[in-house]
Amino acid sequence: GAGAHLLGWLRVRSGDPGIPDVRMYTKVIGHCARERDAVLALELLHTLERQGLQPDLEVLNAVANACGRAGRAAEAEAILGRLRRGPAPLRPNVNSFAAVVGAYARVGDAEAARRVFGEMASSRVRPNRFVYCALITALGRAGRWREALEELQRMEQEGPSPDTAAFNATIDALGRGGQWERAWAIFSQMRHQGVEHRVDSYNALIMACQRSGAWERALEVFQRLR
Repeated sequence: GAGAHLLGWLRVRSGDPGIPDVRMYTKVIGHCARERDAVLALELLHTLERQGLQPDLEVLNAVANACGRAGRAAEAEAILGRLRRGPAPLRPNVNSFAAVVGAYARVGDAEAARRVFGEMASSRVRPNRFVYCALITALGRAGRWREALEELQRMEQEGPSPDTAAFNATIDALGRGGQWERAWAIFSQMRHQGVEHRVDSYNALIMACQRSGAWERALEVFQRLR
């Protein structure tokens, strides 16, 4: 199957004709995550375990990421639960939580995304920009623009400082909530703080204006792009 083909390819690339080790599985499952192939990632995890190998944190994070990117949030969270129940070397890190919060953002489950985000504190894991961005995205898609804005403000107060992705997600959340003026203010703040604003930043602001019926403002932003 595809898993055997990928393992064979990696053996050739690594010059190792022997039985795949955990490091090799990590590479293949990482490829699955990039391809959003959760089925193959889970199959490879089971194959690894049948070989008598012990999956490490990196392998399990890769599987959770593959599940998350494929929109299989429950399975991504099951991997997180396995990590939380495991021994100290397998305790979840920020990447473990990021995979699950991102998964719930993709399927539009803001409540679950917030719940998992909240569990980071009890695990003594500090959120990074990616986790915040995923939470803001989930809240925005659920129409909870006030909470999305609060999370951006929490980043500014507690760190890490918001990046382009966090600002864009907040602008999108405000736009979905019909708050084009607030979206414009966040975009202006982004520029004032020297945060990189790319084409997708302008697109988010244009969509925010359009959703609110502020067509003249949307045209003004569009003309800046020309």
